[in-house]
Amino acid sequence: MKCKRCGKTLKTVKSIGVGYGPICIKKQAAEDAEFERIQITLDEIVELEQVAQ
Repeated sequence: MKCKRCGKTLKTVKSIGVGYGPICIKKQAAEDAEFERIQITLDEIVELEQVAQ
């Protein structure tokens, strides 16, 4: 099986199970955390609209 991020062959059972090698899983986790950090919720949009009115 290949890493979902870099395409290298995965060697350990754990890496195969998660789909990422040990370095790529850390990079992916950091990207996922940043993605979650910059997301805005519907509640936040409604609140911003109410403040703007």
